[in-house]
Amino acid sequence: MILVIPVSIAVLIGVLYNLTQTVEHLTKDLIQRTGAKVESELDEMIKPVSDDLKLFSEFLIASQSDSTDLSKFNKIVRPIISNNVHVKTAVYGDSYGSEFMLMQLEDSSWYSRVQKMRSSKEQEVKFYNWILDSDLKLNIVKEWQDSISLGKDPRNSVWYKRALDIEMERTVGWTKPYLFSTSGNLGITAVIRYTPLSNPKNEIVVALDLILLYLVEYVNDLEISDNGRAVLYTDDGVLCYSKSDKFSCNDSINKYSLSDNSELEIPIFEMMLHEKARQDIDYNVPFSFDYQGEKWWAEVILYNRNGIHYTKIAVVVPETDLMSEMDRTKLIIILGFGLVFILVLISLNAYRQQHHANVLLNQKKIEIEAHRDKIEAQRDKIERQHMLVSDQRDQIREIHSEVTKSISYAQRIQSSALPNIKVLMDNVKDCFVLFKPRDIVSGDFYYFTRVKNKLIISVSDCTGHGIPGAFMSMLGMSMIDNIVVSNQVFDPGEILNRMRSQIIHALSQSVDGDGQRDGMDMAICVIDLDTKIMQFAGANNPVVIVSQSHKKWKEKKGVKYLADDKTGLNLYRVKADSMPISIYLKMDEFKTHEYQLEENDMVYLFSDGFVDQFGGVNNEIRNAGGKKFKIKAFQRLLLDISELTSIEQQQILDDTIKEWRGSINQIDDVTVLGFRV
Repeated sequence: MILVIPVSIAVLIGVLYNLTQTVEHLTKDLIQRTGAKVESELDEMIKPVSDDLKLFSEFLIASQSDSTDLSKFNKIVRPIISNNVHVKTAVYGDSYGSEFMLMQLEDSSWYSRVQKMRSSKEQEVKFYNWILDSDLKLNIVKEWQDSISLGKDPRNSVWYKRALDIEMERTVGWTKPYLFSTSGNLGITAVIRYTPLSNPKNEIVVALDLILLYLVEYVNDLEISDNGRAVLYTDDGVLCYSKSDKFSCNDSINKYSLSDNSELEIPIFEMMLHEKARQDIDYNVPFSFDYQGEKWWAEVILYNRNGIHYTKIAVVVPETDLMSEMDRTKLIIILGFGLVFILVLISLNAYRQQHHANVLLNQKKIEIEAHRDKIEAQRDKIERQHMLVSDQRDQIREIHSEVTKSISYAQRIQSSALPNIKVLMDNVKDCFVLFKPRDIVSGDFYYFTRVKNKLIISVSDCTGHGIPGAFMSMLGMSMIDNIVVSNQVFDPGEILNRMRSQIIHALSQSVDGDGQRDGMDMAICVIDLDTKIMQFAGANNPVVIVSQSHKKWKEKKGVKYLADDKTGLNLYRVKADSMPISIYLKMDEFKTHEYQLEENDMVYLFSDGFVDQFGGVNNEIRNAGGKKFKIKAFQRLLLDISELTSIEQQQILDDTIKEWRGSINQIDDVTVLGFRV
């Protein structure tokens, strides 16, 4: 017992040291993940425009014509613009100087400009206003001619010239930012060029415009850190600087975009570019630099995808933003370690006293056997010895009672750390939590919170139960709260990836077997309360959805399906990734699955304690050792009770597991969480 204190302190110092050593690693990881997220989300905006442009050109090529009439052009283009919120204008131009343009206006009406070259000197320009009828057809409201566009040749436009610079036909390219003559907005244009088979001398260019305002709004919405910034720029100047008043509306965007760094007065950005050049840092490599006595981290990404070859993305974050999170994690680890350390000391002290009492009892037994011939003469002495033994047993019972009280106090601490179910009740129609620890404290925990319009719900099963499991559960609750609330991460797969990374570093785990292999299994859902879209990710633990709808889900990969023909209810069990949140042979990224929920859908998250409990339907099976409840029986039970109230469902689940195990002890912690949308 004397060695427990120095050993425990050494372990705590080791954990805190390893945590401190991971500051640079976590910083680089955050910067790289943020950069990858920026690229991915930029793809979500740019790629649909490129794909729509390819579709636009394929429709025209399929018509086998090197020009088109206005009705045919509108029929092809109108659905493409309507289905892409970032595209408002489409243009067609050819080698003869003809041009067709269709643009959606802010009032949902449509505007066209048609320019045709009748001869080398004769030019006709017409304008049209349109409205969309109930059959989704464009009807003319107004038609007129105006000399204002006469003499303007589309072949001299920025977008047409950019298309001619592309070496291969039918390849998407993008212009650099420029001012649109039609709308007056600053933007970029996707272009593609092809030569029709019917007229090899003609070069046709089609284009879709993307207003720069949409890119700026995307950058401004990025959540990096409290003081972190993102900058979108080219060699010609800055396109956008996040959280800046100079990029807050369309007028200021047109004014300041493509300005030089010095004109925009972004000193941290200028310092970052200076240090990148001085240190000769390559693209996509995190690096640090000092600015006004403070350490900053940065990464510059060369965005060279989907036809764009000139855009760069810079992410800069002060190290203090990361250190505040690290300090909170250290405090939680110290408090949790202190609680477990006290419980271990109490348990060791109780064990020592009980062992001492057992030695005394054994000595008395030896003395009694050695003096059996003198029983009659020493009867009074033996009675006094029995009284002493009785007193010692009372002392042991008292010690056991004190240990139990201490562990019960630990259980109250753990319960206070669990979220109040009122948080869940205020955001769903109905809910319940069945929480049955095997011992006084539990290795299972549940978590839910609301951040903005996101409702985050999870159930986790930590390695072990009792005191070791309780320590892991306290560590797990602190980590998920930091990731969701402090870092504003709402993607379930990303949350599990970060928890795994932090568990590995906190417990000094490694693939060669050194360190602890402890971890946890988890199912986590993030629900958009506005759209009812649920995102799910699981580490070994699945999620179950019971609904009257969604029969198309049964065709999805990784979904198990069960139907009740009498009630018309359908049960869907979404498979989790087969790996825990810890060091493991398989270390792939956790996948996020997305499902559109409907009102009255019932969702269940659970640990494996219920399905793995041994028992049976009668005493004969139980007396033979029993068998597991199993997942299929558990699914059928959920399907049967899913239309009942949450109170009734919780009571039935509790009664069922008690009746199933009978006199067999509970083998693991049991947690079942259910809620109705």
